[in-house]
Formats: sequence, structure tokens, C-alpha cells
Amino acid sequence: MLLPVFQRRLQDVSLALSLCHQRLELLRQPTAPGALSQPLGWRISVIEISCDAACRRVTAMVTLPTGERVSLNEWVCQNPADITGT
Repeated sequence: MLLPVFQRRLQDVSLALSLCHQRLELLRQPTAPGALSQPLGWRISVIEISCDAACRRVTAMVTLPTGERVSLNEWVCQNPADITGT
């Protein structure tokens, strides 16, 4: 009985990660359509935090109806050659 619950959760998390990835891809392609199809009750949000004049951290987050959140982060920079590793 527990196996179907875990399988459903795995499917939900996999779909949520896929939606996060697709949303980040849409940010890189401004000419692409902005709407993603998502399951009923799911929410997709994007949070952008500027770190300096050249870079910002972008987070795509999917909130499932259960309240669980799945997110992916990405650094977006104007000139990647100026970035140093930490």
C-alpha cells in the first residue's frame, strides 16, 4: 500500500522539476510563449534577486496542492567571463 504513495510522490516531484526547468528555459528565450500548462492546483513562480549590476539569481518554484515546494536556481549574468568561482 505504501508503494503507490511513493510512486505518486516521485511522479509529482519529477513533474515539478520538469516545470521548473521549462520555466527557466522560457526566461532565456524571450520570444517563446510564456505560459506553461500545469496540473490543477499547482503554482509556478519565479523569483529574481540581483546580486550586482551584471548578475542575478533566478529561482523557479513549483508549489504542489499539498504545499510542498520544488525549486531550481540559476545564475544569469550579462558577461559570464567576469564571474569568478567561489
